[in-house]
Amino acid sequence: MNEEKVRKSLVRLVNEAGFDVNATGASIKILTMLLRDRKVLYKPDGKVYDFGYVGGTGKAIIYNQGERNGQDSYAVDLENLEIVKNGR
Repeated sequence: MNEEKVRKSLVRLVNEAGFDVNATGASIKILTMLLRDRKVLYKPDGKVYDFGYVGGTGKAIIYNQGERNGQDSYAVDLENLEIVKNGR
């Protein structure tokens, strides 16, 4: 996992969500907590999902809306996600 790349992608998403976060010093864990359960658009398929967390590989784990189990989760690149405005 390229931690700096993951951190930059998370900072972008967190800022899209309305927070004012600087990339320096922000831990991946804290950034992930700020995004938990936010609605995200997965750009390749155009669908909205719930953000879960960032896995050990640096991929974002997203869930079908309203679901929280493994069969309804997907590991995707953070660069392919966008925050849904007013989507909490």
